[in-house]
Parts: sequence; C-alpha cells; structure tokens
Amino acid sequence: VTYSNSGSSEPAPDTYTVSCETVTGGTLSATPSKAEAGAEVTLTATPDEGYKFNDDWTVTTAETSESITVKDGKFTMPAANVTVSATFTQKTYAITANTAENGTYTVKVGDAEVTSAVKGAKVVLEATPAEGYICDGWTVLDAEGNSVTVSNNSFYMPASAVTISTSFSLKPVITY
Repeated sequence: VTYSNSGSSEPAPDTYTVSCETVTGGTLSATPSKAEAGAEVTLTATPDEGYKFNDDWTVTTAETSESITVKDGKFTMPAANVTVSATFTQKTYAITANTAENGTYTVKVGDAEVTSAVKGAKVVLEATPAEGYICDGWTVLDAEGNSVTVSNNSFYMPASAVTISTSFSLKPVITY
C-alpha cells in the first residue's frame, strides 16, 4: 500500500473558460484562456491587414449574459464562463488627385467621387480633356512611391495612401 499526501486537503479551485468569438477583420485572444474567479485576464486584438481595432471589448457571462467591465484590455474573471467579443473596421487610405492642365478627372468608387478608399476597392478614373486634347494615361503611386497598376482606367486600392497624376496633350491633327 502506497500513501501520498500533497500536504493539502483542500480541493483545487474551480476554473472557468474564456471563449473568444470569431470576428471579421482580426482575431481575439485571452491570456489565460481558463482562470479561477478573481484572476486577471488580459485580452489581445490582432487586426488583419487593412483593418484597425475599435477598442470596444465586450465580455459577458455565458449563462446570464451579465456584462463584465474591461479596462485597458484586462478584466477580473467572474465565477462563470465568459465570452469575449470586439469589432474591427476597415482602414481607409487617402487618395490625392494631382491637378492636371488642359483637362480634369474624377476619382470614383462605384458612383461616388472619393478622396479615400478601403484596401481592395476598385477605383475608377474618368478623364475629361479640354477641347482638342486627349488624356495621356495615368500614374498612380503608393505612399512609398511604388507604381500601382492601372488597367482600363481603374486600379485596386492598396493598403496605402496613393497619389494620382495624369496629363493631357494636343490631339494629333491628321491631314489628307
């Protein structure tokens, strides 16, 4: 017969689970993911590329939906399982349209003229040359000065501000 005594006759304290919801635009995590009542739990929000965290934590008890206060990304674990949620928003990036001589142009997403757009939005460029002029094409540069591909007078917004330029030249005159 072998007898072992760990020196304590008290049962281990109950632990409760912290469940993080799956949300659009990033991931949520909690450390620790299981804790006893009264323990401090730290929350982390990791945005996906092109998203930002809204700093709007919601922690509720699983059974009663009682709201738990979160301060500076931390909360005190209640004597209940909890669910964590939060939101992320797509970042918008600035669009600078340089002035052109001998014509104008608009920058649109869908039917709306824009000065910013979210990553992946299709940005359409519409040129209006002055009489006797034609549009020479487009130059779109991201914030680091890298060229953004323009095809059929449109491009897809990168995760960066962009600057758009164009020029207008005299239409060639064809004489017979």
